[in-house]
Amino acid sequence: MKCVFSLDDFCKHHAAAVPYLQRLAKYFPKFKASMFTIPCYGKTPIVQHKEWYDSLPFEVEHIVHGYFHTRHEFEKLDRIQCEHFLEEGIARFMECGFPIVKGFKAPNWRHNDELVGALESMGFWLATYTPRHNNSKVPCYNWNWDIGEPIPDVPVLHAHGHVHNVSGPGKGIEESIDNVLQLPRDTEFYFIGEYMNGKV
Repeated sequence: MKCVFSLDDFCKHHAAAVPYLQRLAKYFPKFKASMFTIPCYGKTPIVQHKEWYDSLPFEVEHIVHGYFHTRHEFEKLDRIQCEHFLEEGIARFMECGFPIVKGFKAPNWRHNDELVGALESMGFWLATYTPRHNNSKVPCYNWNWDIGEPIPDVPVLHAHGHVHNVSGPGKGIEESIDNVLQLPRDTEFYFIGEYMNGKV
């Protein structure tokens, strides 16, 4: 089985998720996770916690997820504002030495055409809520498995969850850990970046 595994809202504020991810890394020999990481949660740049990010006990890629991650943060921004916060998010990642994955997810999935235009100019893809929210101007990434729900029979699982418990789709890792552990132990895990680059 192949699985592209990702969680939303990753940051030091949600460090309680790490033991669950460590448990997955110990169980699955090929475990790796794509984290939609907040560059400046609570107005604290992630570089202030660089040592914590560097010590994560599993293989991870970081993908920019908003900037401050305020509610519907990118829904009504204009093109210049979108470009500004995208560039700032990339800068925060670079301060930590994170490889830049050319992808983006807007907080609460809310985006507009101004954001799409900014992503198009930068050569970035966009993670969207459902395929009907895709935009033809940029490549789009879609999930097909909420980690708290039964595992679907699909060629490649695209797992979607959160680092904390939420009421909407993409259940939290704490409440879903036993469900994820139902995957075969030899499951092959891939990063979203690998999938979007045609390596899966």
